[in-house]
Amino acid sequence: MIVLGLTTSTPRGGVAVCKGGEIVAVQRYVEPRGHGERLFEALDRAVRDAGIGPESLSAIGCDVGPGSFTGLRVALSAAQGVSLARGLPLVGVGSLEAMAFAAFELEPRTPRVVAFVNAHKGEVFSSVLAWKDGDVVAEEPPRAFSPEAAADRARAAHQRGDLVVGEVVEQFAPGIAFRDPATDLPDAGVIATIAAKRLAATTHTQGIEAVYGREPDVTRATPRRATDGLDSATNVGSSGRSPA
Repeated sequence: MIVLGLTTSTPRGGVAVCKGGEIVAVQRYVEPRGHGERLFEALDRAVRDAGIGPESLSAIGCDVGPGSFTGLRVALSAAQGVSLARGLPLVGVGSLEAMAFAAFELEPRTPRVVAFVNAHKGEVFSSVLAWKDGDVVAEEPPRAFSPEAAADRARAAHQRGDLVVGEVVEQFAPGIAFRDPATDLPDAGVIATIAAKRLAATTHTQGIEAVYGREPDVTRATPRRATDGLDSATNVGSSGRSPA
């Protein structure tokens, strides 16, 4: 089985190829803006480095967030496009799930992982995750917190012996987080690994959906009067908050 892993939910984007349970190629980059251009360059290089063609892929694992609203949609669109073109199954992997999975592999004795990622707009996304039957499961779904509430959450988790992960933790609770590149931010190699494990455990996959972690903002334009000579219907935006 050859699984492609994609992530663009944070400034660190990436593409990885997992073959037979092993990561055989990975391309990472840091791009606060412009994932659309960098992701496809990374995808081409990763597939080339793995020595395979697109026709060899078995499935796609995609980071579904939470994270940057506009960022994560780049990987989602790419994954859905390749899946449709090649008839490949899709596996959605949460950004916080990927970070926690890496933490459990590095520190297998930890009881729980409390993961944090930047939500922008003065907020932080966080989730509590546990290890069960060889995979990571969320005990609490991702939610948005203020930095003050996130700091209290991180300190409480640290005091009870849980592992706290996420580079953003250094901004509001310095010195508490367990630091490693794979736990600081979601990693394409980890996402590909999780997707491969989940595909091996089941024959059924569903379509992937973005995990935004908070209620979307809905922006309504002020209706114009009929005398303006324009359509007076209300326009409703579909953003999950405005792009972060």
